[in-house]
Amino acid sequence: TSLDPAKIDQVQQLTDSIEAAKAYVLDAESRRVPIGAIGELVIGGPVVTKQYFNNSEQTSKAYGEFNGERVYFTNDLAYFKPDGSIVYVGRKDDLINLNGFRIEPKGVESTISEYSDFNQIKVVVGKVNRQNHLIAYYSSDVDIDENNLKEFLSVHLPSYMVPSFYVRMDHLPLNPNGKIDVKCLPPVELDEVDFVKP
Repeated sequence: TSLDPAKIDQVQQLTDSIEAAKAYVLDAESRRVPIGAIGELVIGGPVVTKQYFNNSEQTSKAYGEFNGERVYFTNDLAYFKPDGSIVYVGRKDDLINLNGFRIEPKGVESTISEYSDFNQIKVVVGKVNRQNHLIAYYSSDVDIDENNLKEFLSVHLPSYMVPSFYVRMDHLPLNPNGKIDVKCLPPVELDEVDFVKP
């Protein structure tokens, strides 16, 4: 079962109202991540059921142990803010790999959106000079100082999650379902975009 952004509020209310209920954000090795770092949202405490009904395979994937207690792995990505609230990022299934690092594009997009007013943002892995790079495509009605944006992202994200290229467009292409069509995004032209060395 996936937790959408609205359900994160329910998780927050649940963990706030039931003293024994717990929410964790863990890395791939089931270790707690620092505040602000993205990981998998994991639920513990008496609200956790024992298993899926008549589905042992799904039970083995979704349930496990953390600190000696039975927990439920939601397969959703989130992070804790300094005030203890939970921010939903996206599905774990959406992870991409770049140079050995696992990156959640929606997490990068969410952080970019905190910098200024954007109409559209899409972060993808694309080839530039035959090498893979993280590229941020965006549209906005306001001027975006990309050097300041990169500094902002460097403070809030690990270096491997900061895009190398930024492509401003009037409008990002959409598919028939109204979602950004990644296949129609233009290739990066080095003389038309800003580049930050890794």
